[in-house]
Amino acid sequence: AGCGGRPYELRGTAYDPILPAPEIGGLQKDGTPFRLADLPAKVKLVFFGYTFCPDVCPLTLTNMRAVYDKLTPEQRRQVAVIFVSADPERDTPERLQIYVDAFNPAFQGVHVPLD
Repeated sequence: AGCGGRPYELRGTAYDPILPAPEIGGLQKDGTPFRLADLPAKVKLVFFGYTFCPDVCPLTLTNMRAVYDKLTPEQRRQVAVIFVSADPERDTPERLQIYVDAFNPAFQGVHVPLD
């Protein structure tokens, strides 16, 4: 429930035609390579944040978990929740593993190293 006992309403923007996402590449939370292009048939919910974030990042991931938990098993197979670190110096793949798994082990944490 949202404020005042009313159901929480998610808001977004529908794009027609669908705009392709730019490529994101890095390391997944388990250290294996990640490319957004490797998930062509999935709906991608991408969030940029960092593990030391005190409020917005955990709240957003909690909201994503709530949405994901409402999906059927078939719908879950069609969705990828991706948390891309905006703090690659501190957010190692190992730290992302712990952080993202606390919300849902099915979510993907991505470390994009500095070039």
